[in-house]
Amino acid sequence: MGTYKDIAGCIEKYFTDYLVKERGVSAHTVRSYRDTFILLLEYMNKEKKIPADKLGLDDIDRSVVLSFLDWLQDVKRNAVSTRNQRYATIRSFYEYMMYEDPVHLSHWKSICSIRIKREVRNSVKYLTVDGVKAVFEQIDTNTREGRRNLTLLSLMYNLGARVQEIIDLTPLSIRTSKPYVIELFGKGAKKRLVPIDDNMMNLLGNYLKEYGLDRPGMGHHPLFFNSRRAKAYQSRDYLYFAKICFIGTYCISRSGPVNTNSAYAEALKGNAPATGRCKSGIYQGSFGACVNTDDRDLCKGGLEVEERSLRKCF
Repeated sequence: MGTYKDIAGCIEKYFTDYLVKERGVSAHTVRSYRDTFILLLEYMNKEKKIPADKLGLDDIDRSVVLSFLDWLQDVKRNAVSTRNQRYATIRSFYEYMMYEDPVHLSHWKSICSIRIKREVRNSVKYLTVDGVKAVFEQIDTNTREGRRNLTLLSLMYNLGARVQEIIDLTPLSIRTSKPYVIELFGKGAKKRLVPIDDNMMNLLGNYLKEYGLDRPGMGHHPLFFNSRRAKAYQSRDYLYFAKICFIGTYCISRSGPVNTNSAYAEALKGNAPATGRCKSGIYQGSFGACVNTDDRDLCKGGLEVEERSLRKCF
């Protein structure tokens, strides 16, 4: 067998030449892949006693990768889905190495032969119409911030959008003449056009006027921004948006504790922030709207629902 290449150079070339230049992956993907290698280096240092500056490609084989994946679950308490995502990164690297260093092809193939671990998938949870209404009723629309939060939550519900998709919106993303449409730039660098109704457009129109986003020259300004009127980039800003998005705990955080017997508290039982997207997907799917969104994840919710439309409740 020939001498193994330097692992540091191979990883650097994998990121700079393969992922960025050849594949053109997003910055989010690069960060995710980077985090996997950080964890792998941590595992090799702590568990195998091989520091990063001494690590070689020959130190990592199929058994080591399997032990690393088990370590993620047992020590880092990662879910099966996270374990599989981390392995997908490792597999991608060694598939790249098959062409970069074919002399050790059997070594790379053995690592790539690891199977994805099965996970138990729970049924999709979603809020009922009354639950969604209870969440929205917590918002104090007598305040400027409350009206902003109502617009944000309503838009996320209508679009079934991810947090990052909302952060990336600008006034130019909105078609202000009929038919009203919003352009989302989402996961996988895909654009999709999502129609909105008159009520949602009225909310957006009032919001644009109140925050001065309808003025000339504001077309590229973030539609929803942080306290510095800048796009939310940092993790703290991202968490702020995530808290607001649909579950709505932020909207009532300044008005005191929640009555545990209230419809709001009942609505939130067993639900997570992604519940909003599932609920939106169920409604959009029941109306056939998912065909236009090009978002298969959003359409995974069941279509057999008795509720017809949240808008009828207001």
